[in-house]
Amino acid sequence: MLTPGDRAVVVISNELAKNTFEKEIRLNQMILLNGKSYRVIGILAKDGGLLGGLGGLFGSSVYMPYQEVYSLRNNNDEDASERERDVYNNIELTLHKDADYDATLHEIERKLRLSRRVTEDTQDFYVNSPKEAIESTRKLINGLTAFLAFIAGISLLVGSTGIANTMFTSVLEKTKEIGIMKAIGAKNSDIMLIFLCNAAMISLVGGIIGILLGTAAVQLILLLISMKMNIPFEFALSLKGTLIATMVSIVVGLIAGLVPAKNASELKPVDALRYE
Repeated sequence: MLTPGDRAVVVISNELAKNTFEKEIRLNQMILLNGKSYRVIGILAKDGGLLGGLGGLFGSSVYMPYQEVYSLRNNNDEDASERERDVYNNIELTLHKDADYDATLHEIERKLRLSRRVTEDTQDFYVNSPKEAIESTRKLINGLTAFLAFIAGISLLVGSTGIANTMFTSVLEKTKEIGIMKAIGAKNSDIMLIFLCNAAMISLVGGIIGILLGTAAVQLILLLISMKMNIPFEFALSLKGTLIATMVSIVVGLIAGLVPAKNASELKPVDALRYE
């Protein structure tokens, strides 16, 4: 890449080096830009660039010392004043690791206002940063997470209702068996534990099926996105998230099966044995 003190040198993109000129450009070769010769000291990797994965958006980019940019005049620049020619479209800064981020942004804005003779209300520039973009992305993700959590809550409510209905039906079908178990000495807590384990098993199986289906759906979506955008396919399943989802499904099943299990444990042996 460019270093301080470089003159009459450029760094060009891989696409520019291979596809733009009559012959492929290699390191240390000379190229002409507006009639002036420049030595190529660097060629960016394919699909690479100063912006990493977004380098493909700037496939025909040329990077050169800013002093050299002023020497690139075209017909439209002939009548422009020196001040108009020496205006930057944008300035990129990299802060030191321990720099005060917010204070630096405020200082940049203050100095630019002084330089351009504008106030906060009339300023004709803006200062943005990756931190702001990250914050905006985080807010978007939090909003999507809340929306998905709402949908998941509805799904859990529907699922718990289904488990409760299944357990009520199971209690009715096994009423006589409950009477037999109580007649031979089973306690209320034993009956309740049996039905709670049954409810937890139903919810566990449902949770595992849901995790498998969700994982397959996400993999399919990511595969389609990677094929569409021509980017590497990456998928990582969170072990922590999987364990939490499994535990939540079990807890929901226990809560849904609590009332049916309690009803089953409180049945009287005589009434249960006579139930048809």
